[in-house]
Amino acid sequence: MKSVIRRVYQVFLRIIEQIGSQFIFLEKPYIFREKPDLNRVSTILTAMAKTLSTSFDLDKLMNLFLEIVAEMLKLNRVSLAIYDSASGEYRIKAQRGLMPKIASSIKLRAEDALPSWMIKEGRLITKSEAESIPSTPSFHRQINSELEMLQAVASIPLLAGGKLIGILSIGSRVTG
Repeated sequence: MKSVIRRVYQVFLRIIEQIGSQFIFLEKPYIFREKPDLNRVSTILTAMAKTLSTSFDLDKLMNLFLEIVAEMLKLNRVSLAIYDSASGEYRIKAQRGLMPKIASSIKLRAEDALPSWMIKEGRLITKSEAESIPSTPSFHRQINSELEMLQAVASIPLLAGGKLIGILSIGSRVTG
């Protein structure tokens, strides 16, 4: 069991480092200065390892993943929207800090501004960057509107095989 936990921990540290490396586009408060609560992260990773060893509960894994992201990056809000091929929409499947009623009502179509930009660019976008996109003003206003709907200061594309399978949206840092 310890080797499974260690392996899961290593995988998630790599994911967090990749997410963290995207934060060079963000304002300075996102730079890692303080160390995460490793006891809390270890508890969450142990729960993830147990989930993986007993059954494959994707919803539980997504929630645990967001818990780790929120804990390590000290975020007040974080959400994960996954592409639903049946509806052609990205829907929030896991979240922290959003009101459940609001989260369940959020839907982004693949042709909406934020997913379109992420499919084309394949990288993180911040609200401040969206304001300076040299395309049409209505396009960057729509991206900002979608970021506001997600209550996010930035969104990170989750790509697999060159396809946008999800959108990880992050809120501001917890202060104080």
